[in-house]
Amino acid sequence: MFRIANGRQRQDLTGTRSIANVLGVGRPSELALQKILQLIIDDSRSSKPEPLPVVIFLYGDWSGMDRSEANHFIDELLETSAIAFGVRDRRSPHIWFLIGEPKEVAHYIATETEGQYFEATPDTYSSALQEILLQLHFRYELGFQARNAGRPTS
Repeated sequence: MFRIANGRQRQDLTGTRSIANVLGVGRPSELALQKILQLIIDDSRSSKPEPLPVVIFLYGDWSGMDRSEANHFIDELLETSAIAFGVRDRRSPHIWFLIGEPKEVAHYIATETEGQYFEATPDTYSSALQEILLQLHFRYELGFQARNAGRPTS
């Protein structure tokens, strides 16, 4: 699990109730998000067999990013067959306008990778996560690879 905290990327952090501690505002947070996305892309490409990454944003998406940078990461994610989803607290504020940038960049990434961003209340948060899991269930096909190629022996 990756998480952004105070503008720096981190791994395997425990949860927090403070929105301010999860994601800051400004260029340091944009760069932290880019670093995390790049780590996911690099890890996907170096793993064999290549996984199909899933990115799940769990925050209000008070964010922006230069359009060319956002599109670069969307293209990179799509090359790995990644899909992004998100869940935001319905009570979180929206960004209404950013000059030259897609507003709410996590929403933008989710939409461009054919994922979805859900709005939820504390009471419906688990339902939104269940919907994401249901969509992922239909996306993947389970299989196995035999250790020995060829016909089975008796």
